[in-house]
Amino acid sequence: MFKELKVIKLLILISLLTGIIFKMDFSDLAIQELYTDKLSYNQGDTVEIYSSSKSILPFNLEIDITDLSGKIISSFDLAVTKQKSPSKDILQYGLGYKKYTEFIISTDFKSGIYLIDNKYPLIVKSKEKSEITVVFPFMNNILYQPVNYTNVFSNNTPTANFNRTCEIDSYTKGMANFFSYLNTNYQVNYITDIEIENDNNYHLSDLIIIYGKSTCWTPKMKTGLEQYIGNGGGILTMVSYFANNICWKSQKNQITLVASSNIVSAWQQYNSTMPLSLTGASYFYSGYSDDKHYKIKDINHPIFNGINKSEIDIDAHLFSAPPIKWSNNSPSIKLGLMKYYDGEILAYSHANYKESQGSKGIFILQPDSNSGKILSLGAEDWCLSRNIGEKQQLQIITKNAVDYLIQQ
Repeated sequence: MFKELKVIKLLILISLLTGIIFKMDFSDLAIQELYTDKLSYNQGDTVEIYSSSKSILPFNLEIDITDLSGKIISSFDLAVTKQKSPSKDILQYGLGYKKYTEFIISTDFKSGIYLIDNKYPLIVKSKEKSEITVVFPFMNNILYQPVNYTNVFSNNTPTANFNRTCEIDSYTKGMANFFSYLNTNYQVNYITDIEIENDNNYHLSDLIIIYGKSTCWTPKMKTGLEQYIGNGGGILTMVSYFANNICWKSQKNQITLVASSNIVSAWQQYNSTMPLSLTGASYFYSGYSDDKHYKIKDINHPIFNGINKSEIDIDAHLFSAPPIKWSNNSPSIKLGLMKYYDGEILAYSHANYKESQGSKGIFILQPDSNSGKILSLGAEDWCLSRNIGEKQQLQIITKNAVDYLIQQ
């Protein structure tokens, strides 16, 4: 009798526990926020990883760090608990978490873009000389990253803090196979956009690749890139908005976007002139287009080796171009307006900005006879999976563009 009662009680207990387990919300054990103490690291550096979940009880998760292809490079135990931000304005002051887990960048990490838990970017740079420097747009990605459906631009935030969650962007995902190609065929260093301020990060490279979101630039970033180009360095860009907002690095992990100083030029003037003076192209002279192609002007140019079509298929929305003069449906670059030494149109089509006719395409620009060349592929959307990720034509052109600039 007593044995039967014990069995019944045990069955009831098992039933209750099973019900509790099935009713548990395991999403509470998922990471809700995660960021690191710096934007990039070298081998041997210690990474402070700040995280938070919904669960009020602390727990540990084994977290993988992978490259962009999904290959696991390393793993670590992340101590996770619910943390509350002391700030009511996360865009301006960051999350400000106190508890963190440490992780050391081992020699297994070559310079590259890695993912924590397949979501959160971890940039490892190198002190070695490289042929190519790839600029990961970490600062700009964070600025565009919304908090409660607003970002620093829509919220008119005067200063912005980097200590908050920012998942990997769609442009970097689309470029994953291309970056793998670069890593296999060249010596490549990866840095973040704000690190253009320090030319020691790239001055020995033959080529800098700038892609994705690149709206905000500091004066030091601008000066550094100008000196690099002036010394003969090559630039490959896949951007639409580029250097059309000025900002200042005010302190560690924070930049100023709005200042009351008279040093600040009117945004409208900076927006139209700075991109043009820096790399010779701007969305201001291009604009939007639903037409999904460029017409190749010079099929014999080296960047079109292996291309057997007269048009380039590109599914993009917003474009960037130098000022173009059209005559009998034939385009030419207004070098006098730009005060550039030389410019060449490799592919072209029409675009529109507001009520003005613009242009789009692939362009090579050279500020002076001794400077490096700037090759613009004309749009940030070039980097998306639906373009370079899937279209062999764009993959070939991008690889050829790298080869061409390296050889100059």
